[in-house]
Amino acid sequence: MPLFSRKQQQNGPTDDEVREQRLEAIKRLCERFSYDLGLLIAGHPVAFEEYMDQHAAARLRDSVEPFLATGDAMRPNFGEYGELRVEGNLLDHTQPIYAFIEFDDQSVRETAAGELIPSQKRRMLLSIIIDPAVTHISDYNLKPVEQ
Repeated sequence: MPLFSRKQQQNGPTDDEVREQRLEAIKRLCERFSYDLGLLIAGHPVAFEEYMDQHAAARLRDSVEPFLATGDAMRPNFGEYGELRVEGNLLDHTQPIYAFIEFDDQSVRETAAGELIPSQKRRMLLSIIIDPAVTHISDYNLKPVEQ
């Protein structure tokens, strides 16, 4: 027996299907951003402007550049998993979506001389504002979770 009637199929996706599609797009965008963040702190070039506001991308690069200029880099380790929370009406294509990712940062600093300096594990919160089309990050904030 079909899940949707022929009439429902002809009228386009259901609200549940739209929510699922948008949620999947949000997850992909968040995964890309967190992966690229790891590449950036490791000293690799990242094309944030492909999917991120240019001012937010510049702010992120500017915050990491002084650290990388020392010759040091990070070996990113954001833990085995993160927790994603999404806020916003996924059926409203006019309002931004807010995504919050909590993860355990266990990155290791690698000095220019090759010395590895482990940092203390800390819980981080990455807050992301996503455009209504779910294709672009408008802004972000990254900070430790106060415990």
